[in-house]
Amino acid sequence: MAYRPSHAAANYAIEIDGKTAGWVKSVGLPKIELEKVESKVGSFVHTAKSGGNYKHSGFDTSYSISETNKVIDWIMSLPRKSVLTTDGAIRQANHNFDAVRRVDWTIGNITEVKLPKLTAAEGKNPFMVDFKWEAETVEWSKDSGKITAEQGTKHKAWNAANWAADGLVGEVEWITEIELPAITAKLGKESYGTQRLPALHYASIDIADIKFKISARSRDSHLDYVKKVIKDGKLSANEYLDLSITMKDPSLTQDLGVLSFLGCGLISYEEDKLEANQDKVATFTLGFSVETFDLKFTHTDA
Repeated sequence: MAYRPSHAAANYAIEIDGKTAGWVKSVGLPKIELEKVESKVGSFVHTAKSGGNYKHSGFDTSYSISETNKVIDWIMSLPRKSVLTTDGAIRQANHNFDAVRRVDWTIGNITEVKLPKLTAAEGKNPFMVDFKWEAETVEWSKDSGKITAEQGTKHKAWNAANWAADGLVGEVEWITEIELPAITAKLGKESYGTQRLPALHYASIDIADIKFKISARSRDSHLDYVKKVIKDGKLSANEYLDLSITMKDPSLTQDLGVLSFLGCGLISYEEDKLEANQDKVATFTLGFSVETFDLKFTHTDA
């Protein structure tokens, strides 16, 4: 019986500049296509169809923040507005970590970074970063050899339930959930050469809002600030806040890293719908615009 090598989706690693940079939880690979060109010709309105410009979509993946530095530096170059482009590959391995195929890209441009929702009640969720990128060229090929990655040897694993917030005007100990902002970029594209390959460049970068869901038991400590900022319809310089979230180890005694959100302006206050005879705790949500976001590791295993 002929042996057929397995291509079962088992393990996927990301490679940056020729070096393995960790395993990914999931990955979406590009779609390649030709733009359809149609021409109406002839007395019976015959439609002639042909292929036009070649194009491909982008990649998307979910990545643990406790992996190696290369991918995190690439991701964080977007909110830091000092954007990096990379050459790399997604490598597929079977259950024995034998490489079977790869998808290489050149000049990868990050287009979106989505941070997880931090929920105090969910103690099993790791801190995963979802991100997308587009590349100028994409190539599929076979792969070989073993794939190894230094998973988790650089940074301790972050848990989406272990954190402490700071910087709000009111009480912070009753925060139940934090919706972290997404960072998105728009790319400009132009085609060149006989193959009509797209050249990419950044056109704009935007940081979305950060939202804090807080127990109503601390509502009064926030209301004076809320009413002052929102009702007068303007933000003075001293009403902008610098907010931070410190990620903790499971014992909550050791700091693993800090998420910093600078120049945050209050833009919304919303109370949850109230219903009689319900056992859920009443909460309210504060929404803030964000000018600058950064991430710093404060503890490593190295």
